[in-house]
Amino acid sequence: MPDPTLRFVGVIDGGKDIRDAFIGVVERTVTDLVLPYDITKIGTSAFYGLTNLVSCALPAGVAEIGDSAFENCANMESLTLPDGLISIGRKAFAQCAKLRLTELPESVESISGYAFSACQSLALTSLPAYLKTIDSGAFSGCVELAISA
Repeated sequence: MPDPTLRFVGVIDGGKDIRDAFIGVVERTVTDLVLPYDITKIGTSAFYGLTNLVSCALPAGVAEIGDSAFENCANMESLTLPDGLISIGRKAFAQCAKLRLTELPESVESISGYAFSACQSLALTSLPAYLKTIDSGAFSGCVELAISA
C-alpha cells in the first residue's frame, strides 16, 4: 500500500526516459518532483494524475515531454521548462488548471494537440521564435492567454 504521507519524489539512477511512473497509484500525495540531471525525455503518462503535485523543475537535458506526461496534475502551479526543450506531446499538460506559465523556451519547435487544453491559468504572452507546429486544440480552454504577434 502506498505511503499516504509521501510528499516528495526524487528519481535517482534511472534511465533517460521516465514513463507511467504513477499509473494505478491510489494515494497521490506527491507535491514536488526533483528529477536527475541526465533525464532526456519525460515519457508517456509519466506523472499523469498527480493531483497534489504543486511544482516541478525539469532538468536542462530534457528535450521531449511525452503524451499526457503531466495530464490532470490539477494543482500544479509552478513548472520550470529547460531551454533545450524541443517538443511537447499531446495532452502533456491538459487539465493542469492552476499552471501559471508565462513563457515557453525559445527552443520549442512542436506543440501537439491539446497539449495545454483546459489550463485556465496559463498566461503565455508570446510563442517561441522557432516554433514550427501547433496542433489542433493545443490551447483550447486557456482563458488567460495574452499572446501578441
